[in-house]
Amino acid sequence: MSPDILKVAGCFFSTSQWEPMNYTKPALTITDQIKRLQNRGLAIPDQAAAEFHLSHKNYYRLRAYWLPFEVNLTTHQFHPGATFDDVINLYHFDEQLRHLILAALETIEISFRSQWAYHFAMSHGPFAYLDPTHSKKAKWLSGNKISLKREIDRSNEVFIQHFQTKYTSEQYPPIWMTCELLSFGLLSRWIKDLRPTAVQKDIAQNYQLPSPIIPSLLQHLVYIRNICAHHGRLWNKQMVVTTKLPRKKPAGLKQNFNLTQHKKLYNTLVLILYLLNTIDPSNTFKSQLNQLIAHHQINTSAMGFPMNWQQLPIWK
Repeated sequence: MSPDILKVAGCFFSTSQWEPMNYTKPALTITDQIKRLQNRGLAIPDQAAAEFHLSHKNYYRLRAYWLPFEVNLTTHQFHPGATFDDVINLYHFDEQLRHLILAALETIEISFRSQWAYHFAMSHGPFAYLDPTHSKKAKWLSGNKISLKREIDRSNEVFIQHFQTKYTSEQYPPIWMTCELLSFGLLSRWIKDLRPTAVQKDIAQNYQLPSPIIPSLLQHLVYIRNICAHHGRLWNKQMVVTTKLPRKKPAGLKQNFNLTQHKKLYNTLVLILYLLNTIDPSNTFKSQLNQLIAHHQINTSAMGFPMNWQQLPIWK
C-alpha cells in the first residue's frame, strides 16, 4: 500500500488531501474563564468563589461536571438557571463518592488477599503459589513473579527483612507474607491465573459467588480503584472494564441489578455493598451512600440507577 494511502474502518483515504491541524486555542486567565462561562449562560453568583475553584481545580477538569448542564454540546450554551454552584456541588459529590468507594474497596481487597493466601496454603502449602502446575499460563505466572520480586526488593517491611535475613535460600516468602505485599492489581492477576481448582471454588464459596465470576469481578474492582486513586470522574462514567454479573447465585442478588446499564456505576455499587455485607455486616456503606446522594440532591439516573432502586431488597 502506498504511504500516501490510509485505511480507516475498511475505507481508503488519500493522506495527501489532509492538511496538518495545529492547536491554536490560547490560554485563558481565570477572569477570562469566568467571562466565557457567563457568556455561555452559566450563572456565577459568587465570582470570588468561582475564581478560587477554577484556580485549584482546573477549568478543564471542572468542564466534565458542567457538561450535564449544557443544552448544546457544540455551542456549549447552558440550560437556563444553571449555576456554577450546581457544578461544584456535583464535583464534591463525585469526590466524596470516590472516597467512600476507596474505603470499601480496602476492606474487599484485604478480604480477597486473606482468602487467596489461606486456601492456597491449606490446600497446597506455603510456596505452591509459585508452582506452574497451578497456573493457567506460564507467561502470566512469570510476569506475576517479576512484579512480586519488584515489590519484595523495594519493601521496607520488618517481616520481609527478617525473612530474607533468616531464610537465605528462599527467593520468595510464603504466601501469607506475600499477600501483604501484593497490590490489588497483582492480586487480581494472580487469582485470574489460577487453574480451576478447589482453591478457586473455596475462595468463591466464602462470598457465595460462582467461581468463574471472581477474576472478572476483581479486574473490574481494580479498575474502579484506579479511577478513584487517580482522582478520575466516576459518577456518570461509561466503564471500559466491566464485570460479569452473577445470575443464579447468591439467590436474590440478580434482582438488584440494572441489566440494561452494564457500563454504569450502579451495578458496581450493588456488588460492593453485597461484598461488604458478607465481609463486614456492620458496615455503613449503604447509609453513607444514601446520605451522600440526598445531601447533594443527585439525579442517580446518570449512574445507571433504576427508577425503583430504593425499593430493591439490597437497598432496604
